[in-house]
Amino acid sequence: MADIKILRLDMGADIISEIIKSDDKEYTIKNAFVIVPMPATKPGGPIRLSLSPYIPYSDDKEFILSKDKVVTTANPKTDILNSYNANVGTGVVVPKKKLITE
Repeated sequence: MADIKILRLDMGADIISEIIKSDDKEYTIKNAFVIVPMPATKPGGPIRLSLSPYIPYSDDKEFILSKDKVVTTANPKTDILNSYNANVGTGVVVPKKKLITE
């Protein structure tokens, strides 16, 4: 299974991507998107998130990030992971966990 993570960069951007390689100094990432918060459509409404291609002016699918530019990594929430999978074309949707009552 792919290692999909959110990477918070030192400049404040959050990137969701597959980490395909990691060593002491850098990450090699694939199919990267910047997570962009969008304003609520009405006052008090939820903030929406949009996924925008990382370095949109490049045809490259893999990028190298220096680890000294990454503040932290995190596992994405299920709904963000599902949106990412829809954007990269895997179509894999992770179901929400439900309590089995039978």
